[in-house]
Amino acid sequence: MVKRVSLESFLRSRGFAVALAVTCTSLFSVGPIYFYPHLRIGPPQPIPFSHRLHVGVKEIDCHFCHYSVERSP
Repeated sequence: MVKRVSLESFLRSRGFAVALAVTCTSLFSVGPIYFYPHLRIGPPQPIPFSHRLHVGVKEIDCHFCHYSVERSP
């Protein structure tokens, strides 16, 4: 038998509060990226970049920019 729950008791329940908190947090943290794409910071991608210059001439270690050097191509 299925227990029926009234709308008022559901709105006062802990599950509803958690779901509401997760939804609000998601909207406020990720929402602006999707709703305001013109506010993104940084240059348009892809940018012209020479690995030959930075790794070869300037001898900058790959780990300086890429955290996953050993795991990805």
